[in-house]
Amino acid sequence: MIIDAIKRNLDILAVIGLFVFTSIFYNISVPSIYMWDEAVYANNALEMSQNNKLFPLYTDGKISEYNVKPPLVIWMQYIAIKLHGINELSIRLPSVLAGIMTCVIIGFFGTRNFNFQIGAISILILLTIQGYVNTHVIRSGDLDATLVFFTTAYLLLFLQDLIRPFNNRIKYFSILGILIFLAFLSKSIAGLMPLLGMVLAVLLVPENRKILREKYLYFSVIGVLVAIVSYYLIAELSNPGYFGKVWASEFLRLTENVMPWHAQPFWFYIANMVKYNFTPHIFILPLIYFAYKSSKISISIFTKNALIIVSAFLMLISYPIVKLEWYDAPVYPILALVMSAGIYESLSSLKLPALFDNKRIIFYIAALFLLFPLYKIYTLNGRSLPNDPLQYDGYAIRYLNTNSPDIKNYKVLLYSKHYQHYDQANFYIKASNVEKMTNIKLEHQISAINIGDTVLCSQSLMMDSLRSKFDLQEINKIHESFLFRIEKIIGN
Repeated sequence: MIIDAIKRNLDILAVIGLFVFTSIFYNISVPSIYMWDEAVYANNALEMSQNNKLFPLYTDGKISEYNVKPPLVIWMQYIAIKLHGINELSIRLPSVLAGIMTCVIIGFFGTRNFNFQIGAISILILLTIQGYVNTHVIRSGDLDATLVFFTTAYLLLFLQDLIRPFNNRIKYFSILGILIFLAFLSKSIAGLMPLLGMVLAVLLVPENRKILREKYLYFSVIGVLVAIVSYYLIAELSNPGYFGKVWASEFLRLTENVMPWHAQPFWFYIANMVKYNFTPHIFILPLIYFAYKSSKISISIFTKNALIIVSAFLMLISYPIVKLEWYDAPVYPILALVMSAGIYESLSSLKLPALFDNKRIIFYIAALFLLFPLYKIYTLNGRSLPNDPLQYDGYAIRYLNTNSPDIKNYKVLLYSKHYQHYDQANFYIKASNVEKMTNIKLEHQISAINIGDTVLCSQSLMMDSLRSKFDLQEINKIHESFLFRIEKIIGN
């Protein structure tokens, strides 16, 4: 049956393949490791691959102070490094796989409950939403792609039960609890935030309230709470003071301005969706009216409850003053399904001429419209050069490893007041020293540079200081970085 369905829809699957390649695979390992989050997690995973300690997380031989999130994604990166080496693809592979699996589950959900075309269109929509296809979700080694996969999985399982209740209630609530806990292990309390929408869907929709009478619901809730508390206890025992760090960095941000440089107004996410994350899709969002009013019970039930979940989540993340532009990523797979149903129902109501198969015509109309945002994503994904000065050194180290493998002994001169600014360069230095048997050292002061040294430098102030003190022979220029050989002290 599945094989027959594939044969009947090879053309549609080919279009989906094009979108998957463009949004997920194209150029995925070409950009160097991004500063901030990806660089932090990459160093955690690299260090884990060397010390083989699964918990706690380490950076430079010390327990990580910056990353206090649960380690599920780091474990996945650790496995990828063991299988594929220390490189960009290994760091991003968990996000790639999570992106593919998220497409699979929304496509399956749409096909099972509505029809094959709605499932297929939902995949195309998701893969053209810039709030999902970006360098903090499926295009980098961050935690969010895996988070979105598990939140989508448990939300769709919940919505599926509202449409067509599962017979085996123990199995349903057990799987639901496991998925919620895995979402927590992906990115801590962020994995629990969509639960508010589920609670409101139960309370606000009368026909959903029967779930409150099921004892297995409460067993599942207790099981998830016990698992989360157990995790924190184990983490605290292995790293005393851990929970205090979590409290300060995660729980307090719900009510306190713990990151003033990321303070944003209440309507930040909605404005950002209009401006960037959800454009041009947001302009056809009114078509969900047709899904909401659909005569097909499964579509109307899904749309009604999905909109409650999405609205509740957006309101919840809008409340804290600290906001980051990719925190709305969990809503996009659900919105992709809602919009897909709305597009299908609206176009079906037009009674298109039956030139071929009306369902196929609707799919291709949607695909044609989505080619425009896909092209924009293709353009963005085609970039390879770093635009953040803190990424210049890592990019240059990787370039030298590939194009000048005979240069194995040099110093990277980089200074910052903040140790996190060294993360990207540190990753490439460690990776090169481990896999290429190089002898690269990170130095922060001119006093560490001696005659005869080979030095890589990208900071203009540091280069000016070098030129004022030494005669330099330029060996190579890589983007914005220079490789010099120190010839002699000026005046000698």
